[in-house]
Amino acid sequence: MEQNNLTIAKADKGKTMVMIHKDTLKQKIDIFIEENQIIQLSKDPTESFRKQIQQTIHKCNTVVDKNQQKYKLQMKPVAPKPNALNKTQKENKPSDQ
Repeated sequence: MEQNNLTIAKADKGKTMVMIHKDTLKQKIDIFIEENQIIQLSKDPTESFRKQIQQTIHKCNTVVDKNQQKYKLQMKPVAPKPNALNKTQKENKPSDQ
């Protein structure tokens, strides 16, 4: 597959795998990023959000019981990694009418 510049990618439905040209996959990802106006951040904001949530839960002790507060927090959250799934569609076949 190295000779043909192909890669194996997971499809969006089921457990299907597809072979796709690397340049085509990169182009699809670039189009998705552009269409959705995605920007790369210089720093992962997850820890900052975790601290804000923790402070809010501690302030809301009438809503969340003090003994239950520790169970409402995720200790080491991480941002999800981007995952490119390839759309697969069935070919339209002419019907027998």
